[in-house]
Amino acid sequence: MEHQETDLLMRENVEFQLDLHEANKKLQSMQQNNVQKGAPVDEAQRKQMEAQARQIEETKKQIEAQVKTIENERRLLEEQRKTVESKRKEVEEKEKNLAEFDRQLKKRKEQMDQLEKSLQKAGGTAAAAGELNKKLTETQRQLDAITKQFEEAKEEAKRAATETERLLQLVAMSQEEQNAKEKTIMELQ
Repeated sequence: MEHQETDLLMRENVEFQLDLHEANKKLQSMQQNNVQKGAPVDEAQRKQMEAQARQIEETKKQIEAQVKTIENERRLLEEQRKTVESKRKEVEEKEKNLAEFDRQLKKRKEQMDQLEKSLQKAGGTAAAAGELNKKLTETQRQLDAITKQFEEAKEEAKRAATETERLLQLVAMSQEEQNAKEKTIMELQ
């Protein structure tokens, strides 16, 4: 739809240029006819034609400026959309990482539970208890590290989601501004 509006503005711009050209030709023709007839140029007609030519030229300049503004806003909007898409992908990647950390966390917890059961079954041989206790401590350390990574990833995903939401709001505001400007252009026509 935006492309159609730009095409419409460009067609109208061409029409204004043609109108301006026609008005200039008409003015020159009238001046030549009056000179050939020996009659003085009708000052009121000449002023009217010049005023029309100036008005057409001014309208043409306004439309050209608005077309440039809309094109710039479209480029900005496209850049914002790309940024939002990039942030969305980043959030998805972080969510995948969170799921992986969660899976690892559950796996480590299961290992710890198994080690505790083995320790209880072994019942008391000092060597077995020492070995199992060492494994339990190592597994607990790994669990703590994974838990920390999980929390950091969760926090990062939350920040990325907030940034994505902010960018989406910016895109929506830009779109609203562009729609308002396009409406103003249509009203000027």
